[in-house]
Amino acid sequence: MESDLQDILFQATINFEHRFKESMAHTLSTQLGISEADYLDPLRFKKRKFNKAIKITAFLLDIAYHTDKNPTRYYRKNYDCIPPWILLNNITLGQARMLFSIFNSKMTTKVTSSMLPIEAARIPSLIVGKTGVSTLAIKQLYEEGYTDIFGIFHQQTDQEIQEINTAYKKNFDDITNLFKNMLSIIHDFRNNLAHGNGLFDFHSRATLQLAPLRLFVPKLVITDQEFNKNFGKNDLLSFMFSLIITMDKYDTLNFLKHLKDWRNNNCSTPDRENALHLFLRGLNLPTNFIGRLEKVKTEMTMEELRNQMP
Repeated sequence: MESDLQDILFQATINFEHRFKESMAHTLSTQLGISEADYLDPLRFKKRKFNKAIKITAFLLDIAYHTDKNPTRYYRKNYDCIPPWILLNNITLGQARMLFSIFNSKMTTKVTSSMLPIEAARIPSLIVGKTGVSTLAIKQLYEEGYTDIFGIFHQQTDQEIQEINTAYKKNFDDITNLFKNMLSIIHDFRNNLAHGNGLFDFHSRATLQLAPLRLFVPKLVITDQEFNKNFGKNDLLSFMFSLIITMDKYDTLNFLKHLKDWRNNNCSTPDRENALHLFLRGLNLPTNFIGRLEKVKTEMTMEELRNQMP
């Protein structure tokens, strides 16, 4: 029973890893270029993590120039560059996570936007929202901050504009941090599964924050009271939340189908069903956890995002 569930979860992390690396590779190529000399230049990453960037880019360059694995080796011998979508296939999820940690804010936003199921995030440079300072604000996101692109703040005071900027930055910083925590949770559980450890009593070192999580997980999935009792924060349920929210929609539907098949297979007799309920209790999962997961939002319109922003 447990090994079958572990297999389902591990396969889901592989699907997440593929999507995450594709998003990172796309961001590197569009923002920095397709040549490793460009997208592995440590000067083009987060400036306050320059020393870390030197180590990570040197590690990746060593792979690019010395690995015998194809297609990287083939590209090295036959082309004048090794594009990021080829090179990143050589690294683990943990190594990809380390590379992501040195992305500058604009690159981080682009990856986050592509990984989270928000329609508005398909155009990450354009953000529509509302604040308590101004009824409607249209802002453009740059690496250094948010800039008024339509001149609609010409009647606002400098202080009001600063308050709007602060409100927007906090909203999207919260969403970015949510994704980073989801990435850490998936990584921690992936490592636990890869080492053959059980699911009982395992918790991630990272925790989800309720406010940004509410964009995707409504109260009918998990109540405030449940969350305040650490239910869905850094446990197995938080791991499943993170997978469902960040995976491709097809992979999410397939993941839910496998969970249903697993549940149905273990409910074939009354004895097996009782054993399943005891097993779920040991994992601190409710018996209706799959039904709850089905209600997690895997698509969100621009209007829904705008209405949920303070």
